Parts: sequence; structure tokens; C-alpha cells
Amino acid sequence: VDEGYGQVRIVYYNSTSNDGKLDIFDFNMHHIISINEFEIIGEEAQFIWGGKDKYYQDVVNGVYFCRLTLDGKIYWSKLMVVNS
Repeated sequence: VDEGYGQVRIVYYNSTSNDGKLDIFDFNMHHIISINEFEIIGEEAQFIWGGKDKYYQDVVNGVYFCRLTLDGKIYWSKLMVVNS
């Protein structure tokens, strides 16, 4: 996607881990995609999600849940997708 449009950056503090994984689920908790590639920037790391599911189809508007697995711990967040 050009110049970051249509992308979500999930940034988290990361002092030592190199094994982060992000799973995204829809509102019904159906698994949408797993993202294992992240970029480390200083003491932070980021995942970038382009708004597509594991079949490379655009997701529909709505609430999505993000599950970050890092060092054996699980962290949850949510985001809203709004396509124009």
C-alpha cells in the first residue's frame, strides 16, 4: 500500500524479545490472520497490517481484536477498520 495508507501499525515496547506474534480476530472471534514479521526500532517493535485476511481479501468494516504473544505472555487490544 502506498505511503502507509490502509495500514495499521501496532507498536509495543520490546527490550529483549525476538519472538513476537500478532493474531487478529473479527468481532465473532474468527481468526483473520497471523503476523509473525515485525520490525525492531530501538526499544520498540512494530507489526504492520494491511487490512487483509489470510486469503489476501480486504476485511470488512468493524471491530477487530489483536492478540500479541510475547515472551509467553498474551496482550489484547482492539481496533476499528473503516474503509471509505
